[in-house]
Amino acid sequence: MKNLQSFLVEDNNVFGPGTDLVVSLAAVLIILIAVNANSFHQQLAEQEEILISCQELKIKYEHCEETLAKQEKIIVNYQELKAKYQELKTKYQHCEAAVKQLSKIITENDIGQIDIKEVNKNQMEIVNKIAAKYNRKPLKIAENLYGISIRRRRTHDIVIQNDVTIQRISFGSHILFDVDKTELKENGKKVLTIVGNIFKGKLGAIQEIQIQGHADPQKSSNFSSNLELAAHRAIEVFKHFQELGIDPTRHIMSATSFGEYKPVQRRYSDMAYNNNRLKRDNNTSKKRKKNRRIEVVLIYRRTY
Repeated sequence: MKNLQSFLVEDNNVFGPGTDLVVSLAAVLIILIAVNANSFHQQLAEQEEILISCQELKIKYEHCEETLAKQEKIIVNYQELKAKYQELKTKYQHCEAAVKQLSKIITENDIGQIDIKEVNKNQMEIVNKIAAKYNRKPLKIAENLYGISIRRRRTHDIVIQNDVTIQRISFGSHILFDVDKTELKENGKKVLTIVGNIFKGKLGAIQEIQIQGHADPQKSSNFSSNLELAAHRAIEVFKHFQELGIDPTRHIMSATSFGEYKPVQRRYSDMAYNNNRLKRDNNTSKKRKKNRRIEVVLIYRRTY
């Protein structure tokens, strides 16, 4: 107490005794407040970081829940597909058994067979005769697929495909017809005469002749549709074969049109074909040229 009194006596300045002590205490108090404020801000920042981390964890948790739900849905779909697969597998096995039984019945009753060797002989004879008429060698494009060039060495004006009991002879439209026309060109008549005369010598082995007209999607200026254009062209080929002596009353012969709807790349078994695929199969002049064609399909008869 005496020390405090002596300090106060000594601290007797113009502002009165004890002023320095008050100032010192105030300074200490300000420092303490500043330190506490800084600590408070640090704690607040830490709490904000914790809050952000919690929000991120919440988002991740929700994402995990969503992913888990999708996985559960995939599992359910997989189980459904597996059940359908088993069902189809069972049906296939039944069909396979039925086919085997039918084949057995055909064999036992001698309903009809195809002489594969004779068919192959006829097919290759047609390929070689057409090529020889134009002093060309048939180019083997793929297995049982041959190309013959009439005008240019590097283009296949005639493509011949052998498929066991069916032979498909494809003539580029430019060989037979002028652009957007249906009258046979003189050179086209010569080509068809060569082919028709070969057919006449094979009519005993040929069951049916199908003449199919094909076009590309480009609009015709002379016909309301490419279906109509291709139909007229197929009919012209039909008439020419008829004039050569192939009688449709004795030998089945037909003329049909596919218009632009069956490009070369399309397969009968392709159930997913659509307009986008049709556009893609005709998006270059080379593809469109291949699609403009007349196909003569020979179906060989069975022997009994």
